Amino acid sequence: MSSSFAEKLELKVEQWYPAVVAIGVGGVAYFFIDLASIEGFRDLLQTAVNLSAITVGFLATSKSILLTIEKKKVVAALKSDKQWPMLIDYMMCAIYSAFLLALVSGGLLLVKFKEPADWHHAATSVWVFCLVLALLTGIRIVRFFAWILKLD
Repeated sequence: MSSSFAEKLELKVEQWYPAVVAIGVGGVAYFFIDLASIEGFRDLLQTAVNLSAITVGFLATSKSILLTIEKKKVVAALKSDKQWPMLIDYMMCAIYSAFLLALVSGGLLLVKFKEPADWHHAATSVWVFCLVLALLTGIRIVRFFAWILKLD
């Protein structure tokens, strides 16, 4: 019974750690870091747009490939262990997170940070949240893919 509880707890941690850590880092950024005043922040935003758009494309392609190899032994193992829906959910979460980062980064590119405003600090903290969320959900998928490769 304790192993079942431990497995459930591990699954909950794996499901929620990207959001919890992103909220924490976003909070730290809000209270301690003023990104809007950093020289080159616009370049960082442009890079985030590009990388997150590439990530969305890569993950969508990976999802398509997974759907085409449905007859493989590894996919059957994932489905029998009831981990297939979790993999698809994790992939969609990573895609949504990267897309959100691209949107927020693109939106912040339209802001004139040279003209200070009260909301700039909050907006950049939201951007940090999106950045960390996209990174951690992407890492979670990479770890899941590595685990799948070890199965085959």
